[in-house]
Amino acid sequence: MPGIEHQAAAAIVRTGLPTIEHRRRTLHRRIDEHLFLDVDARTGVRVLACWDERAHRVRMHVAEVGGSQLWERIVVHFTEWEITGRPVPATDGSVS
Repeated sequence: MPGIEHQAAAAIVRTGLPTIEHRRRTLHRRIDEHLFLDVDARTGVRVLACWDERAHRVRMHVAEVGGSQLWERIVVHFTEWEITGRPVPATDGSVS
């Protein structure tokens, strides 16, 4: 999925999904964990993004809890972000 690995992913998520919190941490030099949490709706998505040496690309493993189709909303948001030219929110809240 385009965008999830972007260094400004948390800000990108906040622009279209303001109730969703994004956290990212590196578990291993080739594995990043992304957590998308909607505390009010009691839903969450965990994505493990793993670099696949043989395929030369990132593979993602997704787990979702809750019933709000959060993962679908995240995919739609990042797809729209990609289509609109990948705008990166500035730190002052404006979009560049």
